[in-house]
Amino acid sequence: GLEEINGQLHAMTLSGIYRLEGQIWRKLMDGPVTEEIDLMQERTSESYIQPLETIQTCMELDKPEHLRGIAPDHEAFFRLVSYSGKFYGASISNGLWVYEQGGWQRLIEVGQEITAIHMPENESELRVATCSERGCHLSKLVAGAWVDWNQGLDGVRVNALTDTMDTSFAATSNGLYAWRPELQTWEPAGLDGLELHSVISVTGSSCNLAAGGVGAVYLSADCGRSWQVLDAENPFVRFDSLISSSGNLIIGSKGAGIFEYDTNLKP
Repeated sequence: GLEEINGQLHAMTLSGIYRLEGQIWRKLMDGPVTEEIDLMQERTSESYIQPLETIQTCMELDKPEHLRGIAPDHEAFFRLVSYSGKFYGASISNGLWVYEQGGWQRLIEVGQEITAIHMPENESELRVATCSERGCHLSKLVAGAWVDWNQGLDGVRVNALTDTMDTSFAATSNGLYAWRPELQTWEPAGLDGLELHSVISVTGSSCNLAAGGVGAVYLSADCGRSWQVLDAENPFVRFDSLISSSGNLIIGSKGAGIFEYDTNLKP
């Protein structure tokens, strides 16, 4: 995952969290995956390169309860948010984590897949989308309490969230949705039926949006009423990360790397 925090680009990897300083990536902190592998290595004095079932067996031995059962190949964060002076990291299969007192602590347990995490610019709340065997759900963490925010999204998986000046948008498994505060519900807002994995409000205009799907990135200069399509060379590439920086769009994908695109959107 990629994240711009306080004007600096951060990358979440299997080996930890890095910040881009000039042209150099500097490691800020380990992720839980590094903690797990280090503990396993100290205990077994064996090579890091082991079958996954061997690693999982070693990890269950002599471990603090909150660290047990974490599979290292699934632990890298795909999103990182700074909220109320703390880092919050979302992992694909092992819940929501908070970094405090020099270590990572889990807030949402294993079995709840974190599909999206977002904080509005006013930092008033933390928005978290989850999926489990019981279905998918969108909630908000406000003043330490969880608030339901799933109205209109039943049966839909939320993969990303963003805000314009007056509207919140959700990239979902069934297109783009917009929050209608006057109705207190989410409604379809374009790209119907498409599987979307990322969405952002592009710097410079409250109506410029970018959404990442499978095999394409979509750009809109009119709040989602019409879209320009950027096709990828590989139709199976999934565009998971979008960041707007200095008029350019930084696009992150699984398996294809990081790209930069000059948006210069026109109505």
